[in-house]
Amino acid sequence: MTYKPKKHKGIFLSWLSSYLFILLIPLTISIFAYTQSIYIIETEINRANSASLKQVQQIIDSRLKDIEKLSVEIAFNEKIRGLVGYSKSLTPHQIYTTTNIINDIKIYKIANAFINDLYVYFRYNNFVLGPNGKCSSAEFHEFYCKDYGQDLEEWLRMLNRNHPGEYKALGNPKEQRLSKKIIFARSLPIEFLNETGGVIVIGMDESTLIKALQDINWVHQGIIMVTDQSDNIIMSTQRGTDKTHILKSHNFDKPQGLLHRKIKGEEYIVSYIKSDVTGWNYISVLPTRIFLDKAKYIKKISIVSTAICLLIGGWIAYLFSKRNYSPVKKNGGYIGKKRRYSG
Repeated sequence: MTYKPKKHKGIFLSWLSSYLFILLIPLTISIFAYTQSIYIIETEINRANSASLKQVQQIIDSRLKDIEKLSVEIAFNEKIRGLVGYSKSLTPHQIYTTTNIINDIKIYKIANAFINDLYVYFRYNNFVLGPNGKCSSAEFHEFYCKDYGQDLEEWLRMLNRNHPGEYKALGNPKEQRLSKKIIFARSLPIEFLNETGGVIVIGMDESTLIKALQDINWVHQGIIMVTDQSDNIIMSTQRGTDKTHILKSHNFDKPQGLLHRKIKGEEYIVSYIKSDVTGWNYISVLPTRIFLDKAKYIKKISIVSTAICLLIGGWIAYLFSKRNYSPVKKNGGYIGKKRRYSG
């Protein structure tokens, strides 16, 4: 009977495969850690995104509440209330009162730096009082409202409607030559909504609110926009681009939410939260490639560490298998020689 070294080679391969199998355990853990890190990155970005969007809501809602409070304060100004329902020619005393009202409006405007326009329209005598003085409605429209895309008749129709306290965006965002402004209108007298003797109009320049949006550090990577209850875009950090496709087939019916959407062939995360004051929607649209960009470094590290682990681990597995196999090989050779001599 002759000695067969193939049996001992089988033992070597068995040990080697055992060591390599043990090597698969840390590799499996590394793959799991990589997938979990991607999930954590996405979760943390979404969390930071939601927190920033909440911050936007609080900043803008706070200013909107201040405007509403200011409009109520103006509505109960006794000088203004005395002129709202007056339809005859103004007396000298009332003309003097208009001067005092103009001074009051100046104080209101200076004390509230976040507004850039404030005026009161008196319907029956067809004049407007603002921080710069008194003028007719036609003169005021010519000097201050012409750039917002409304002609005189349309502007007067807006002023003569009942406004229980509502916001409106003036200007067409598709027309780059036009300015844009968000106004708050409250009809006077405040306690009789069926009778409109005048209206308080408080205006904010869009740039004032856009600044609050752009202060969020992740805005440059996506889009933040504000829409009204009818999903009309009031303002956006990317003015002049068509963003209506983002709102199509999206249902913002909950107080806040997060949606995964494919828009024009690219994957996006759409986060939104509703205003507690107006019912507006504050919407953030981030491309999912942001997550992938942040994961690239982790992916490179994982690939390099896996390759190193395979090379070093495979080499160590080979050395251990060879070291354990050496005594078996020697004993096998000794037994084989002994059998040949005894034969």
